Amino acid sequence: MSVFQKFKYFFIGKIPLIFFDFIENKRGGYFAKRIFESYIEYRIKSKKIEQQSNKNLKPRVYIFANSYGMWQAPINSHLRLSLDIAKCYDDNKIEVKYLLSNHPFLSRYWHNGIIIKSNFLYENIKYKDKLLEYIYLMKGIKNIGVDIIDSLSYMTLNSYINSAIKSVEDININDIIIYQGGRPKSIILQNILSKLDVSKKIFLMGGRQEKITDINSYNIVLGPNNPINIDLNKNNNFKYITYTAYELEPFYYEKENLITLDDDSNKITESIKLSLNNNLLVYVKQKAASSIDSEFLDILDMLFKKRPKLNLLVVGDTKENIMNIFLEKEYKTNIFTLNFSNSLYGLFRLLNNDFNTVFILPKITGNGGTNMIAAMSGMPTVIFQGNDAEKYIPVKYFVETIEEYINQVIKFIDNKEARETYKIDFEKFKKDKKDEAKKLYISFVENGENNNANN
Repeated sequence: MSVFQKFKYFFIGKIPLIFFDFIENKRGGYFAKRIFESYIEYRIKSKKIEQQSNKNLKPRVYIFANSYGMWQAPINSHLRLSLDIAKCYDDNKIEVKYLLSNHPFLSRYWHNGIIIKSNFLYENIKYKDKLLEYIYLMKGIKNIGVDIIDSLSYMTLNSYINSAIKSVEDININDIIIYQGGRPKSIILQNILSKLDVSKKIFLMGGRQEKITDINSYNIVLGPNNPINIDLNKNNNFKYITYTAYELEPFYYEKENLITLDDDSNKITESIKLSLNNNLLVYVKQKAASSIDSEFLDILDMLFKKRPKLNLLVVGDTKENIMNIFLEKEYKTNIFTLNFSNSLYGLFRLLNNDFNTVFILPKITGNGGTNMIAAMSGMPTVIFQGNDAEKYIPVKYFVETIEEYINQVIKFIDNKEARETYKIDFEKFKKDKKDEAKKLYISFVENGENNNANN
């Protein structure tokens, strides 16, 4: 490294975090991000990381993630994904701990009364308490560790890195680390992970399209069937394992009726009843209007032609955004909208009681979480092959062609026996998956021998 580079990095390490926050808010986010990430990579490579090396200790499970991905209401699929695995370990008396970093390059945001005045979280204790609340509401877990790396605005970049390194000093050689992907990732934990000597390093993919830059530094990659950006035919250093859901169950707060379904969800159900149509299609996605493409509209045209007395409920966008798509459609009066529901499971159960409901999706790739909620509520789903819901729904219910799609929807609408068979198949699938998942995830910690991919 040249003298100039050493001087540059010496100076960068002294910069307070609030500077990066300031640059981001002046629309210099990309510039600040590049400096921030390149310095972290350089600094951690040159650091010696102390950790525990007692092979007699029981293995524990650490989940590394970026806090932003957890920062939503308890319907968040990002938290649900890793928490499902954590629940398996908690049920089997294996210690689990989340270690989270804060992401400094995102616009200001707030949630549930906690206002984030800066892109760095000033009050980690509030965020930690809120996350622990979510974990309990989602899975009923009370005893789980959550640590968040200090990132106060007055800290220098060097202090931030030292704080992150200190947070991993308790990790033992027998422990396993699950690094959670998705967007955004935790750059600082990703770099620290490469230096740690642990039993297993596991990358948990956020979806089929995820790209993993340092993929061969992991022992195991957990992901969906047929990942798009991973060549499984290559001679890789890692083992690719299809993610298996441990619990295909509604959230704890929904099972225990800890909340009341919101007024808007109840009102939309009453509005649909007034149409006197008993057949209902349901589509749910965040910013739903943007994902309704021409192919999906063609499918809806065919469905409404075959069954004019049909309604469609679209959840996840404003009424204006959704109705603009259907302005020229003859069946526009059969379209109902709901921007948000505080319990999709509760909403789906309510709809199932009153209508012949079918959950539908365009030909898109998502994480499949909403399909799972629909199935748990007893609502049959119709999905094209290639959707990540394959880990949540029996494979026999996926279709390849538009014709198969149309026929499957009509079958569920017209045939009560077909809907009941779907419920039976899902219950069996759920039990089999739980047994399979338990066997898989417990196997990760049963062997205490160190299997670091970098050894």
